[in-house]
Amino acid sequence: MNNSQKVAELIESLAKDRGVSVSTMLSELGMNKNALFTMKNSGYLPRIENLTKFADYFNVTVDFLLGRPSSGNKEVEMILSLSKEDKEFIMRQVRILLLDKKAS
Repeated sequence: MNNSQKVAELIESLAKDRGVSVSTMLSELGMNKNALFTMKNSGYLPRIENLTKFADYFNVTVDFLLGRPSSGNKEVEMILSLSKEDKEFIMRQVRILLLDKKAS
């Protein structure tokens, strides 16, 4: 499997975790409906502008989409790969911990 296939599959997985279809996501981003198909089959990565759109849409880094560690912190990378609901749950827990810390 080449790098563009891995990136396309990660984007598809992120869309699924977010509960949105690939075609809906591509439409919302203003991209061609065949963008991921082309990535998988051509071996070409999208332009940086489109990688940035994907990263912003999923609230991850371009490095994450490319399979590169962006923070050097595995825990942060794991959190970035979670679904939106799981990230919201974690943020609620962090807020609770911070409030408890302030109270003590």
